[in-house]
Amino acid sequence: MPARTGTANHRARAHLRLYLARGPGPDFSERDRALLTLLRPHLHRAYLDAERRRYPGPQLTRRQWDLLRLVAAGHTNTQIARRLGVSEGTVRSHLANIYGRLQVSSRTAAVTRAFQDRTGTWTL
Repeated sequence: MPARTGTANHRARAHLRLYLARGPGPDFSERDRALLTLLRPHLHRAYLDAERRRYPGPQLTRRQWDLLRLVAAGHTNTQIARRLGVSEGTVRSHLANIYGRLQVSSRTAAVTRAFQDRTGTWTL
């Protein structure tokens, strides 16, 4: 498994490389290779689950997630306010709170930070 470093680039890997090596002696048998081929997706899923536990996503309220999904879909503050049944000022307040929690200063940065998981894949 890749070593963890403090940079976002290392934490946002798009895939996992699993290197299998044996010491001196015979290579992997066909049976070994078949077993590793079967286990690979499960090991990868276990790795991703561990990464998500180690680096949990942003702690936003349900309403903030709803608003951020609408921002990600390209809606304006006015459209979001109409859809959620709140004033445009409330939408601006929610966005300011979201920016603070995510430590960003723009809509684009908020969407990027909130929806890109630690494996580099996008989740909406």
